[in-house]
Amino acid sequence: MSPRRRAATALVAVALLTAPALTAGPAAAKDPVIPSAAAVRAARAAATEAARTRSAVVAQEAAVTAQITGLELGVAHAVDDENRAQARLDQASAIAQKASDELDAARRQHEAARRAVAGVAARAWTGAGELSQLDLVLSASPQAMSDAQLVIDAQGREADRAVREAADAAAADRSREAYLAAARQDQAAAALAATHARQAAEAATRAAQTHAASLAARAEQLSASVDALDARASALRTQRVTGLAALARARAAAAARAAAARAAAARAAAERAARDRAARAAASTPVVGTGATGGSGGFSGDRSPAAAQAIARSLLGAHGWGDGQLSCLVDLWNGESGWSWSATNPSSGAYGIPQALPSWKMASAGSDWLTNPRTQIRWGLDYIHRAYGSPCSAWGSWQSRSPHWY
Repeated sequence: MSPRRRAATALVAVALLTAPALTAGPAAAKDPVIPSAAAVRAARAAATEAARTRSAVVAQEAAVTAQITGLELGVAHAVDDENRAQARLDQASAIAQKASDELDAARRQHEAARRAVAGVAARAWTGAGELSQLDLVLSASPQAMSDAQLVIDAQGREADRAVREAADAAAADRSREAYLAAARQDQAAAALAATHARQAAEAATRAAQTHAASLAARAEQLSASVDALDARASALRTQRVTGLAALARARAAAAARAAAARAAAARAAAERAARDRAARAAASTPVVGTGATGGSGGFSGDRSPAAAQAIARSLLGAHGWGDGQLSCLVDLWNGESGWSWSATNPSSGAYGIPQALPSWKMASAGSDWLTNPRTQIRWGLDYIHRAYGSPCSAWGSWQSRSPHWY
């Protein structure tokens, strides 16, 4: 039997067992209807069945929440992969630019060496050469012949040096050309990797967006079912106690109200304790998906921390807060997520700029809560308004706790 059918069966049993007590007229206060032992056993069985149903629905809700956390982590890791690929591309581009500049310098050095060789050759065929030949032939003086030989030797050494420099420059030119070609290949590979990473991140976000919207709706439905089953189980217990113990209608009604109030207080305390434990676990676990710079991650629109803070400033007035609350809000969400829309806590599933826990609650602010900073901020401001009254009150509570949470 499905959880919904079991819950319906339990409700029918309760309605049949408690109808006299609920519909009796004024005389019932003087002559209350006390259920028989068989009716009490039936009510107890119905309550047990409702408790089993609640456990099954709670398990479904936990499974859906885990799926949503997986989607959040997938988006966060995709953003980190894209940031790393972009960093590699930037490094490869810088190396390629440096290699190009060094090649230009090597080519200028090669050209200067080539011109030097040409200059030496030109001088060898001009007056210096003629002078050395003429002096050697016509002069009978040993000193003149020695001077002419020195000139010829100096010209030879200059020519040798120019040729060596030209050869070295040509070799450096060829080496720089090969290095530039390799750098440009690395740059092309990095650009391709960055493109693939960006495409993968965008595809992951598109797929996760649709799936997360569906899962968030299911999680909301399951959460409502859990609340309804809690109320139904509490009603079963209250009716059973009332049917056995009530001697008067007013006394039974008072007992029922007291039991319901105690059950509600116990549930609220248990929920608060669970939230506190989850929040403490979330505060002590580093988030992923914040990115190297906290930038837009390559998606359309500016999703940087600065843009997110500008959005928050524009929404403060809707809650009656002035700009004085903005600095508290900036400090609070810097500590929680660094104002990164993809920040994910792997331990608790807390997600986004406000680190919502469970994350799918942000669906109440918009179906695009997984990737839209504005939707996350709108939900976060509503939560702060309900729970603390203002960002500065929330910031004060955050600072007073260790590890920090709000």
